[in-house]
Amino acid sequence: MQTPKVTAEHFATWQALDTQLIKLRTTLYGDPILGRFDEARPPSIYSRAQNVAGGHWSTTQAPTKTYQNDLKLATEGYTVFKKDLQAYLQDLEAFETSLKEAGSPYTKGRKFGE
Repeated sequence: MQTPKVTAEHFATWQALDTQLIKLRTTLYGDPILGRFDEARPPSIYSRAQNVAGGHWSTTQAPTKTYQNDLKLATEGYTVFKKDLQAYLQDLEAFETSLKEAGSPYTKGRKFGE
C-alpha cells in the first residue's frame, strides 16, 4: 500500500502467489482443515515419509511392502513438489523485482539497498 506505482496486476499476482503457496503446503503436509475435522484425506508426502521413518526406525527387519510403497510414492511426490517449488520461487523473485521497480519501501528480511 506504500508503493506509489503499484497496480491492480501486482495485487492479482500476490493473490496468485498466495494460492500457489497454499497448494504447495497442502501437497507437502496435507489439508489442515480436513485434519481438524477428522475427515479422511489423502496421505501427504510428509505423512508417507513419517510413516516409514516412525514405523521402521527401531527394527532391523526388511521394510514391509507398505513402507516400500510409501517411500516410492513420497519420492515421486517430492520430485514433482520440488519442480513446483522451484517454479514458485522464480515467480516470487520476479514479483519482488516488479515491486522494487514500482518503488516499494524497504521490508524486513530484504538486504538494504536491494
